[in-house]
Amino acid sequence: MTTFYCQGFFISVNVKLIHIQKTVIFLTLYFGLFTENQAQTYFEYHDKIQKVYQDILHFKFEEAGHALDSLAAIEPQNLAIVHVENYIDFYQLFILEETEAFARLKGNKEQRIKQIEDSSDQDPYKLFALAEIKLQWALARLKFEEYIKAGNELYAAYQHLETNKKRFPDFSLNNKSLSIIHSLVETIPIPSVIKNWIGISGSINQGLSEIIQLLESEELSNQFFYQEAEAIYTYILFYQANQPTKAMEFLQLSSLYTASDPVSLFLFSKIAQRVGQNDEVIERVSQYLEKYPTTPFRYLYFLLGNAKLNRLDADADEYILQFLSSFKGRHYIKEAYQKLAWFEIAIHNNMAGYKSYMNQCLNQGYAIIDGDLQAEHEAKSLHIPSTSLLKARLLYDGCYYNQSYDLLIKKAHEFFLDEKTHLVYFYRLARVTQALSNYREAIDYYNIILTNEAYNNSYLSCNAALQCAIIYETQGQTDEAVHYFRKCLNLKPDKYKNSLHQKAKSGLARLNLSPRQ
Repeated sequence: MTTFYCQGFFISVNVKLIHIQKTVIFLTLYFGLFTENQAQTYFEYHDKIQKVYQDILHFKFEEAGHALDSLAAIEPQNLAIVHVENYIDFYQLFILEETEAFARLKGNKEQRIKQIEDSSDQDPYKLFALAEIKLQWALARLKFEEYIKAGNELYAAYQHLETNKKRFPDFSLNNKSLSIIHSLVETIPIPSVIKNWIGISGSINQGLSEIIQLLESEELSNQFFYQEAEAIYTYILFYQANQPTKAMEFLQLSSLYTASDPVSLFLFSKIAQRVGQNDEVIERVSQYLEKYPTTPFRYLYFLLGNAKLNRLDADADEYILQFLSSFKGRHYIKEAYQKLAWFEIAIHNNMAGYKSYMNQCLNQGYAIIDGDLQAEHEAKSLHIPSTSLLKARLLYDGCYYNQSYDLLIKKAHEFFLDEKTHLVYFYRLARVTQALSNYREAIDYYNIILTNEAYNNSYLSCNAALQCAIIYETQGQTDEAVHYFRKCLNLKPDKYKNSLHQKAKSGLARLNLSPRQ
């Protein structure tokens, strides 16, 4: 080190300077060693860490934890180990939703943040890893209603990524999470004045552009982040850009399609159900659960039961009951009891069974997410749905459109006894004729609902406006699409408000308009 060369110079100086000499040597050595030690930290996501990451995706959390401990003993300066360790906590909390685990694990975050903050500012992975950890904890906190802390961490993650992008503009991994934030920013329920004040901006097109750039970058090749980037691109196409067919086409060509982990299976299943592949969902999820019946991802049982219910299978309830008996989380409980109630009507025409499960719906679970809120709303209404309309709805949800349409036409005489049943019937006809691409007919049915002022506060009217907008958008009739998107936003439905309004905002964003323009 240069310190030792300097030492001869200091010895030759007046003895009065010896004390200064020692101080300078000490400081030089100290800061030299500090810099050297800081430079020793690095991020390397090598094959062994890739193997750990795959174990995490397969929910082998204990095995992954032991493997990371062993790697940390061999590579104590490799901060990629600290980053990947956070994935274990994230998947346990975000997927399993166990309150005790949340209380036990949330103390891990600050320790990991401190380790990474002590690394060199010259490493582009530093702010990237900090942002990823904070974003994962923000998402986990949302599951446990810690909204303020989640918001703070989301904003901190966003700032890290934006700063990193300015410092290292060629570091394409910045786009991984930025693409999600930018694609969502126009639709998240934050007032524009606040967005402008904190400097958050973006669009669906920007998010798509960023994730495409990442997928095409050489930097991403042979990294395990590639699978995440594929999932993000699929998510934006499916949920934000409203292009389920394109999302499925991409998914089928991606590594996710052949991946054996339950997270990839879940993503495939959600999209496949929307594009008419409900039978394949049942086949693939059934095969997975036969092979891994004790998987910690218990939601797959609910997903399978729901898919089988949409096909009106007589054993659909078995899988939903399996989910309820083993899931220790907070969400989907009320919705699961609602689906069991529907099963009793659609399969057994058992009104007493329906009422029993709806009573459980009221007393179990939490009314936080839209599915659970809607289930609780139905339970409180004490309204028992028409058997024929419910079957038509389930068949529609499973994309069995011709069967649903045939049932509605065959049972038309049942739905003119009272005005409410009459309007629900037209709503179901509108949905299925839209799915069958009979757009003119669908819009006529939707407008029957929209012109009935008594139903302005119903989700039927709000979604009718949204679906008219989507039809006009797909046909390139922008003015009509904008009219109906704004009509949707002006309605205040009794349920599904957040999701319906978010979809309308996404529609306006696709047309390069803001909700207030």
